[in-house]
Amino acid sequence: MTKKMIAGMMAGAVLLAGGLTYVQASQQENGKHERIERKGQPGMMQPPQMDTDMAAQKIADTFHVNKDEVLEALNDKKDFRNVGHAAMLAKISGKSFKDVLAMKKEDNHWKEIQESLGVTWEQMKEEMNSLTAARIAEHGNVDESTAKALLEDGYLPHDIEAAAVLAEKSGKNIQSVLGMKKINNRWEDIAKSLGVDAKALWNGRGGFGGPNGMMMPPGGFGDMHAKGGFQGEPPQMPGGEG
Repeated sequence: MTKKMIAGMMAGAVLLAGGLTYVQASQQENGKHERIERKGQPGMMQPPQMDTDMAAQKIADTFHVNKDEVLEALNDKKDFRNVGHAAMLAKISGKSFKDVLAMKKEDNHWKEIQESLGVTWEQMKEEMNSLTAARIAEHGNVDESTAKALLEDGYLPHDIEAAAVLAEKSGKNIQSVLGMKKINNRWEDIAKSLGVDAKALWNGRGGFGGPNGMMMPPGGFGDMHAKGGFQGEPPQMPGGEG
């Protein structure tokens, strides 16, 4: 697994676990993202204001950072991606959220901040796997420890979620169901072979799955992993430059 892939996956986990549900709800409420333009910079992504207190609490709980500091950043219209990255790196490094966020300037990258904090790619991968496993386990089809072990074995989140649903419905072992996934078949095909209604795939999964089996949380992180993620900077949400 390359550093670019880990970085892209980590960014997806940050936004998903740290507040993507807030962004999704805001999109449904307002129909679009609010964009803030600054001279000489591409537009920053900001979630439309709906419930910043709820978003701050979610981020604080997920990354064990100070809610008041997060809430202040959100109220100050800090770029939501930067808030997520700062929270992730604060948790791993043991620094305060406010101090880490203050390290992000217009002319530097999160990769540089990560290195200056002494945070390794292995630590980021471990944290990303923990967050993703917890997210998968929320839907009750597989326990968190099993999900994390499968992630560490290299399975993708959407495959684990699909296999977990089908294993639950068919009474099979999740590992054996994962073994049924080949390059030339789809999860719908596997569902049919197990005698499970394919609709169960979308009813029983929590945001990683899409109709084509892509990793697709609301907002479209689906092909971020396939394209190798990003290097140094967080991904751009739909409607903006990367």
